[in-house]
Amino acid sequence: MTKAKIAGLIACCGLAAPVVAQPTLVNISGATLLESFLTSPASANDFSDLDGDGLCGNCPSPNDFAESLTGPGTTVGGALGGDFFVIQYTAVGSGNGIADLDARGVCAVDAFGNFVDGESNYVRGFDDQNDTKPDNPFSGLPGSPGLVGVDGYTANNVSLSFLNGFQYNNGGTLTAPPANPSNPRAYPLRSLTDGSYTAVNSTDDFTAGIQIDLAPTDVPIAWFIEQAGTPDFTDVPNGPGYGTNPIQGVSLDGSMDVRDNSLRTLTTTNTNTTNPDQCTIFDNALTLAPVGALVSYGVGISEIDASDLRHGLVTGRLPSGENLVFATRDSGSGTRNGFMNGICLDPSWGMGDNVGARQSSSSNDNLGPNWQPTNLGGSSRMDAVVLDSRLAIGHTGAERLNRYKTSNNGTGGLDMLAIENDTASGYDEAIATANRPFIDNILDNDANNGYIVIGPGNIASIGTPNSINPGDPEYMENQAAADYLRNINESVAAFANVPGTDTTIFSPGEFLAFRFIPNGAADFVAGPGGACDLVVPGNFNQSLQDFVRANSALGADEFEFFDFTATGDAPSRDTSFVYADGLSNSYVSEAGSIVAYGSQLDMRNKISGDFNADLERDINDIADLVGAYEEREGGASWTPPSGMAGPSGDFVLDIVGDFNGDGSFDVIDVRYFLDGLAIDPSTGDLDRHLGFVLADNASASGNVFGTTLATGAAYTAGASAADVAGAAGTTPGFHPIGADNIIDGADLDYILLQFADLGDRELDWEDTAECAIPRRDGGRRDLSADVDGDLDVDFDDLCKALDFLGSEYGDVNLDGVANGADLAIINSNSGQAGGWADGDINGDGIVNGNDVEDFNNLNPCDGGGENRLCGDVNDDGAVSDSDFFAWVTAFIASPPSAADLVACDVNDDGSCNDSDFFAWVTEFIAAPGDRSFCPDIP
Repeated sequence: MTKAKIAGLIACCGLAAPVVAQPTLVNISGATLLESFLTSPASANDFSDLDGDGLCGNCPSPNDFAESLTGPGTTVGGALGGDFFVIQYTAVGSGNGIADLDARGVCAVDAFGNFVDGESNYVRGFDDQNDTKPDNPFSGLPGSPGLVGVDGYTANNVSLSFLNGFQYNNGGTLTAPPANPSNPRAYPLRSLTDGSYTAVNSTDDFTAGIQIDLAPTDVPIAWFIEQAGTPDFTDVPNGPGYGTNPIQGVSLDGSMDVRDNSLRTLTTTNTNTTNPDQCTIFDNALTLAPVGALVSYGVGISEIDASDLRHGLVTGRLPSGENLVFATRDSGSGTRNGFMNGICLDPSWGMGDNVGARQSSSSNDNLGPNWQPTNLGGSSRMDAVVLDSRLAIGHTGAERLNRYKTSNNGTGGLDMLAIENDTASGYDEAIATANRPFIDNILDNDANNGYIVIGPGNIASIGTPNSINPGDPEYMENQAAADYLRNINESVAAFANVPGTDTTIFSPGEFLAFRFIPNGAADFVAGPGGACDLVVPGNFNQSLQDFVRANSALGADEFEFFDFTATGDAPSRDTSFVYADGLSNSYVSEAGSIVAYGSQLDMRNKISGDFNADLERDINDIADLVGAYEEREGGASWTPPSGMAGPSGDFVLDIVGDFNGDGSFDVIDVRYFLDGLAIDPSTGDLDRHLGFVLADNASASGNVFGTTLATGAAYTAGASAADVAGAAGTTPGFHPIGADNIIDGADLDYILLQFADLGDRELDWEDTAECAIPRRDGGRRDLSADVDGDLDVDFDDLCKALDFLGSEYGDVNLDGVANGADLAIINSNSGQAGGWADGDINGDGIVNGNDVEDFNNLNPCDGGGENRLCGDVNDDGAVSDSDFFAWVTAFIASPPSAADLVACDVNDDGSCNDSDFFAWVTEFIAAPGDRSFCPDIP
């Protein structure tokens, strides 16, 4: 029984009792991955007898194993009645917690860069988001400049907040009390600024404030600190260029925003633990924290290569071109950091879909106009986003899976992918397997047959808890925070030494062993190159490993196996909007049944984009995709097919067909599918051109988007593939919003922008390194410019767009021919910035002599691309009877010219022989959209 409880009983009996001292405040800001530990009663249970009452886990008998050093956090009074601590914890992400410790810890400086103990190192006012002058929010003591407002220190920037484990803030939604909106970040309590750190229920800016004491992180501090050097997506912690990705994010409307993806820099603190001073940050190693690749069942995969996952996070698409939703935490997240380092990726490059500012509000979790899948400020935000997006792959603490899947019984909402570590040092393809975050794989974690996506978790502090001399530079100013850490560290060490003894029952160390992986339990740990550079730990303990293997929550079957029978849950939509189905609070099936948000989906709705009911998502769905869209727009009636996935009546159009997350199936989703989901099952790769052709052929009009051409040329099937940019911005890797239903110079500019500045003038989409090179405008490269569908972007795509326009290279004014009028435009704009319409035909953004030279000497569209139908032997733009006679002429030519050889080679196998005749017949009788393309005739 705690002293507080004893005092309470004495008071109830009318007996006199000594006054219990006011507890000390410890403010913790950081990791969401460690949320379950930091909010558990065990984290504050007394192992080392901090309060000196002889009741503790490590005390001589009799012990009180469950003695808590905190009071109940449901009320401010309860918290202040605690035995020793008040613990306030805000979940903002590991890197953001380090930034808090740096900017709002004991070394914080004032507006003029000066340190004033008791003044500059405390935050006072309730909301300094817009403060720009020293007297707001805190005027300071006489003669002091006070503290200028900082970067939005409000509850809206916090994913979750807790008082002694009680949650009082969920994504900006406050439970008040105990939340106090008059305090920074709505903290319930402040501490006195006299150096005592006494917790007080006061909003007096002169005597009470907030100081951040500890920052839990999922990875070592060094993994969060950027280093000078050349940025590269494979940079490793402490290496040159690490954390300095220069590619900017974009807003949901496609405009560039000021957010970058770089990691953190320290301004008032340092990490020089070799020669520490009073502002040196130290790691306090706690656990190994495995991070899982959270996945929606709608994606339709159960495992992935680390290289494919890495490519998707760098570009927003798989190497195959498939445009899944790669959801990410913000760059200050330790979960993101541990996950990216675990697949050999500099976390600043783990951009995913790369849209939107950092978002911690629960209001953006649900599908609708404000839905945002990246830069998420908490694990809860990530979980909700993946639950609601049927195309999503995300990352979260492995232990969180059992919140959404408790067994492999078909009812799970989410699952996690097995990962093959093909990016790791020591990987051997011949023996490697894909592995899930199951306890055996985590403990036996070699590069080939283990799970290595693991962050070394710790709690960062300014100073160390082991220093007890106030004169030491490592001495922690808030000794209550030092006690909190020391209590945890000693219990962890005791448990690791002899796991499962009575001494450690209910201790912080025991809790960590059940929910996380203690240091010393795994075969390998991260080396200097991160989690992909494995080394044998010096503190390996076989007894500890055996205990963890036998008792870890990660040993359940939901972690060991993917549930192939599960379908997932119906996504939730923002109920403040009405969607294309006319509803806001639910969906409706084709049979007219109401499908509630969060309800388990029927098998017919399992795979996102599966319109033809074959449990696959590929080009075979396009005809039904278009049929569904045209019916919704008032066209011919369409009935969803029944098949392997189930009966047509179960089909829910706005679930299976909503790819961009706005809650509705509409024309944007049709374009999304053709642009990023039109997989050719014979190759496993995206074929944008074929997708757009098949869509036009399936439509009643032959032009599903109503696209026009600036030249006035007649529209041909598939031409909409070249409509990639207009007045609006673009969101590469998210979804295609640049199309404006006209193909013109803006589209040609955008195509050139993707490759013209590369050395070989070709963007090879399967080359992650090349895709990671920022464009000349600072943006990210976009596979939407792959007009001919061959998984690269080069002059062939520009030529294909010009072919649709009935134009040619150099036709600046798009009148169908390159002539003196175009050259005159180029010359008149020489020396000016501009695009195709101004004469910039080489795509460098400037009109100059290089464009004149290219106009006169370069014709990339002559003989180099696949812009001719193979059956069009006479190259007149059509496949007709006359091509048969042209083929015979080319076949019998003796000696054959180069043009004869290309014209005759209908099957494009490099030779001219009898088989080409049968190939020509096949092309002649094929539907227009099924015909093949061959090189132009020279």
